[in-house]
Amino acid sequence: MRLPRCTVAAQWCDAHHLIHWADGGKTALINLVLLCGHHHTVLHRGEWSVTMVDDHPLFHPPSWVPGGPRRNAVHRIDLASTG
Repeated sequence: MRLPRCTVAAQWCDAHHLIHWADGGKTALINLVLLCGHHHTVLHRGEWSVTMVDDHPLFHPPSWVPGGPRRNAVHRIDLASTG
């Protein structure tokens, strides 16, 4: 899914490998997250990172952004109250 609060529709997103394909990462759902073009660039610049926790992406902001790790709840009813 997308970085927190990003509302870009899935069909307009890129698939980002959590473990880069050049480093042996597979093109499989467990190793992919959807990112809009802007947030894909942000992730590759190293400002944010992403891990998979409970089969859902968890986004880790840079140290200067308060609030700690977060998920995108925009399209997830089960996370709507946690933002």
